[in-house]
Amino acid sequence: MSKSKVLFIVRSYGVDAPIGIRFKNIIKYLTDEYDVHILAYDYMNERTKTGAVKLHLLQYSFLSKILNKNYFFSQYKNTIFGKAMGLLNIIVRKWMYPDDFIIEKNKIINKVIELNEKYNYRVVIGAAYPFTMFEIGQELKKNELGFKWIVDIGDPFAENSTHNFTKSGKIKAEKYEESNLSFSDAIVVTNLITKKMYKNKYKTLDSKNIVIIPQGTDLIEDYGNHNSGSHGLKLIYAGVFYPQLREPYQLFKAIDECKEKVRLDIYGQPNIYGVKNDKIKFRGRVSHEEIFNAYNSANVLVFIDNAFGLQSSGKIFELISMKKPILFISDNINSPTLELIGEHNFIIQTKNNASDIKIALENIEQEKNKFVFDFNMETVSWEERARRYRKLLDELLDEEKK
Repeated sequence: MSKSKVLFIVRSYGVDAPIGIRFKNIIKYLTDEYDVHILAYDYMNERTKTGAVKLHLLQYSFLSKILNKNYFFSQYKNTIFGKAMGLLNIIVRKWMYPDDFIIEKNKIINKVIELNEKYNYRVVIGAAYPFTMFEIGQELKKNELGFKWIVDIGDPFAENSTHNFTKSGKIKAEKYEESNLSFSDAIVVTNLITKKMYKNKYKTLDSKNIVIIPQGTDLIEDYGNHNSGSHGLKLIYAGVFYPQLREPYQLFKAIDECKEKVRLDIYGQPNIYGVKNDKIKFRGRVSHEEIFNAYNSANVLVFIDNAFGLQSSGKIFELISMKKPILFISDNINSPTLELIGEHNFIIQTKNNASDIKIALENIEQEKNKFVFDFNMETVSWEERARRYRKLLDELLDEEKK
């Protein structure tokens, strides 16, 4: 009996970023039951190992490359040409809605139609971000191509914490989100709060099959030595900061004021904050593997929660998998991330202000031999996330047979 063919549209499948990591890890558990295909963009990196998966690659248009100049034209940074591209970026992006991937929309749609004629897919899944994927799904469904359409949403559009919509912009975003998602056969979100928002806010989605499949993590057996016998604390933070949403200034202040031996290494971005403190080192962007090695060298891992919004970070599961104390900095009393993980004594919660962070660090130093790593990692493994995906795919295909 032949396997049902499933196509995933994942723009950045070959990139070491949350969306690429998510689908590479979920898909590897689906190939026994499904004939999995991936439609992605070639980022000029080392070709992704796909195993039993069929990979179909597209090339970015020149304009798209300019709009992603930091990746494709990084060699021109601080040159006249680089500054000219930056100016063009500012001008062009004002006309790109919902994001700059709209330039590639027709190319994606035409490629899916072409592939579907050849392979006859039963299900097609689009990864959003980018949010243009909403619109791509609507166009594909209008073409009546015979497959089920799932949109996998990392974060909602209109309620996205990184968007500074005006009142009229918010209304426009809500209409765009609801009208396009109404064409989906199923919607995948990462937390219960987002599911409830979609059901309550958008009446056309109330009857939709909205499934919660958060990010996951690899099950790591080799890690867990948090240097309990060492003096002082070595903290690791991996990720980026955002103004108002995820700010590091109180953490920097707390580290600066700590009399104890404390060191913080930051991975993911350069020092754009003017920090001049030997206790704080910016290590820049590194590979996913190097970040895990950095985590293993630390005795405290740092997580800064979003101050507001519906997004839940999948990074927390990676941190938990290391079996080390986690400094969980959050001012969000309705944190979607805390809703996902619950309370554990190795997750030390503190508000995002210097005095509270200092107290939390002191408590970690004093209690470092008393942490109990009791989190059931099996429940958040990539294999478990893939099981949920298989269940969703099976349900949609069973509906088709009725």
